[in-house]
Amino acid sequence: MNRKPSNPNSNLASSTKEHQGRGFTFALEAAMTTLACLLGLALVNSFRFPTPSIIGGFILSRVSCSLGFLVTVVGAVVVKYSDRYLNGDPRQAEFHRWLALSVTSALCVMLADNLLVLVGGWAITSVGLHYLLTHYRSEPDAVKVARKKFLISRLGDVALLVAMISIYRTCGTLSLTHLFDQMRESHQIPITAVWCICLAAITKSAQFPFHTWLPDTLAAPTPVSALMHAGIINGGGALLLKFAPAIVETPSAGLFLAIVGSVTMAVGMVSMWGQTSVKRKLAWSTVSQMGFMTAECGISAFVAALIHILGHGLYKATAFLESGTPDPIAPAPRRLTGLGQLGLLVTGCALSIPIQFGIHSGAVLPAQGAVIAMTGLAIGHLWVAMHAHLSKNSSRPLNWITMLTASQLLGLLSALMFRVATEIFDLPLPPSSQMATITCAIPVLTLLGLSLYRTFEAEISASATGQALIIHSQNGFYIGLVADRLVARICSPLLTKI
Repeated sequence: MNRKPSNPNSNLASSTKEHQGRGFTFALEAAMTTLACLLGLALVNSFRFPTPSIIGGFILSRVSCSLGFLVTVVGAVVVKYSDRYLNGDPRQAEFHRWLALSVTSALCVMLADNLLVLVGGWAITSVGLHYLLTHYRSEPDAVKVARKKFLISRLGDVALLVAMISIYRTCGTLSLTHLFDQMRESHQIPITAVWCICLAAITKSAQFPFHTWLPDTLAAPTPVSALMHAGIINGGGALLLKFAPAIVETPSAGLFLAIVGSVTMAVGMVSMWGQTSVKRKLAWSTVSQMGFMTAECGISAFVAALIHILGHGLYKATAFLESGTPDPIAPAPRRLTGLGQLGLLVTGCALSIPIQFGIHSGAVLPAQGAVIAMTGLAIGHLWVAMHAHLSKNSSRPLNWITMLTASQLLGLLSALMFRVATEIFDLPLPPSSQMATITCAIPVLTLLGLSLYRTFEAEISASATGQALIIHSQNGFYIGLVADRLVARICSPLLTKI
């Protein structure tokens, strides 16, 4: 049988295309790494010269440089990882182009001082993420979720556009720096713009009831999940940080953010505990963490929100990129009864609170008190975990000394970090008022309820009601199903053209 000779021109074209794709990938890696280094230097320089620099619609401040550094570091790592992950994929070059567009536009959002730059970067980030989510176009679930995300993102775009128009008509400026200078002089707050900003933020950061798309994006490539959960999803938090001076002067908006964030935190946390898949656990964890971050912005603990964004971004990128690596199986620690865990939780929390109050100078504002209480609950859970893992040690006095030392050190470090960061980043805190106290109580009580649920989880799951709750939590309490039906019923003719 005569074999058809191969076409040398076709092979040459394929080789040239592959070589160009590799060259673009290398250039993208170099560009991301260079940007990360430059932003790192700008962040260091901002500590020497605290006055922010405004260059062509972009602002280089300590907050913006910190967020921009996070985005570029995660972007550089994701580009390098995707080069190996998608090796041999015929659409790898196209993937990297959309990846470059998404990271660049997200960086514009983090650094923007001009509202036109902010709105443009905001919209382009969503478009780039849409094409990254639909990289595997043969996956029906990926396309379906990307369409829902696309629709929610357009709602956020409209809200941000309305905010920009409202600010320009009211204050006559598109510069955020000039806007806040005018606010300090006139004491007039653009209320409509603040509420639109809150709406845009909760759509971008997957807040209830707009959160259902995030846990369903697992059909996307792993690099997309890492970039989305560690970088792009923080766009809502970055927006709230940019408008912190306006939000802190609008108590009703803060109360709204605290309620939405607390509900999202509760739904995300309980749903995460019910999952059996590692990636779905991570996805629901992001929903919960973004709810926590939104609640922190709602109570005007903006410094805590910034630290939360930076820490969660670095952790979640690593977790997703390592999600395919099996962990070594370790023997399960001894589990205490619910009452035993509650005793440890209360003890660890109570012992950590005095040292935190001691670090804060002067009167403790409601936002600071809420951060102290939530940190105390976290340290209480640390006591429960440490007791479970140290229970094999026969020297019980040594165990208690270790637990006490760790809780005091953690309380000391968290209080010092909060106080130092408050001075460094110069983010506003609200004055003490009845509304501020009520707002701050909402996330604290929500975390307390989640802590009690986790403490007595074994006892709750033994009942028929508890078993039903676990089943419902595994399905995200069916909120996503309701959202899918609503999207299909109202917008199906439009979405089929996307």
